[in-house]
Amino acid sequence: MAAYLARIGSPQKATCGTWCITCDGTVDAWIEANPFSAAVNGTTQLSLTVQDNNGDQYDATSYSGRRSSNPSVATISGGLVTGYLVGTLDGSATDDIDLSYCYHCYYYDPEDCPCAEPVVVTSPGTVQVPSSLLVSSVTLLPTGSSGEYGCSPGQDYGIKVAITYQVLDQNQKAIQSNQMEPQETITNQCINGACTNPQPTYMDIGPSRISGTSKFTNSSGQFKDAPVGICGVNSFTATATQDVQILLSGVGYHVRTNNFSISGPASGQGSIIAIPDIDASRP
Repeated sequence: MAAYLARIGSPQKATCGTWCITCDGTVDAWIEANPFSAAVNGTTQLSLTVQDNNGDQYDATSYSGRRSSNPSVATISGGLVTGYLVGTLDGSATDDIDLSYCYHCYYYDPEDCPCAEPVVVTSPGTVQVPSSLLVSSVTLLPTGSSGEYGCSPGQDYGIKVAITYQVLDQNQKAIQSNQMEPQETITNQCINGACTNPQPTYMDIGPSRISGTSKFTNSSGQFKDAPVGICGVNSFTATATQDVQILLSGVGYHVRTNNFSISGPASGQGSIIAIPDIDASRP
């Protein structure tokens, strides 16, 4: 911002013997994320924007000073918030280059703009920990052998679906971070009375052959688990337990247990249920 100390004309001597000065400068400033959040062991980038008295806006992120009111919860450096412990804090940004717009009168001829001051902006923040999953959507995958398919034509008893989840924090607020790694175990899987533990240790949920699946959450903190379900060549009833954790900087947080009930009564038919929010069937 080139004109932050520019004076509009020379100081004008008022009739009372004072000198009045008007200085270009900042009239508004804000932290883009207000309030902001960061995950435990995660990071998020904040930006600072200032607006001068001519209406022009500038990105002051790179040269503004930053401060965390609670550095044991999170630190802030160059606008980058690093979360350490669950809790709250205030993040402040100080811009001592783009000084404030001002008009003031003095009993002397002032030099430069002594009335201009550094701009300080504060935003509240929260450090979040993955605590639960919200089901955003359940999509039935059609029978097929390529692309976005569930059961194949030769194993068309049963059902497979794509489930999209949103990761929530300790306050049931969305964690908007692409640094989270969803993992799962599959245990106690019983098909027509025959039981196994097909995946007793945590493994990455994605990516899979279904588009939109990934090893990590997207920037909104969502991920897709697909394909989910069982397909067979004969009729069946089945149960299975799926435990889901979110791995964040090497630390795992258990966020959900799905106790699935799955059936395939006939070719082209199937259902999958996990109380309270997963319920799909076909045809």
